[in-house]
Amino acid sequence: MGAVNIDRRDDGIARVAINRTEKRNALNDEVRHTLIAELTGLLRDDAVHALVLTGEGGHFCAGGDIASMEGLDSKGAR
Repeated sequence: MGAVNIDRRDDGIARVAINRTEKRNALNDEVRHTLIAELTGLLRDDAVHALVLTGEGGHFCAGGDIASMEGLDSKGAR
């Protein structure tokens, strides 16, 4: 399993789950880029009629992963 899990059902429902349970599903660059790519693809798919965005491990999302922002300058942090 990756940092983002996608489950497409035959009934047109897609489930997108953030899977960084050790970090309470906090968003790092990998998760952000994967979510953008996957959600863009799902939104363009005419077979998908509903989308469920969730988090694994009992947490939805703790927000941005501060540890992954270490070393960014003010421009990179924006």
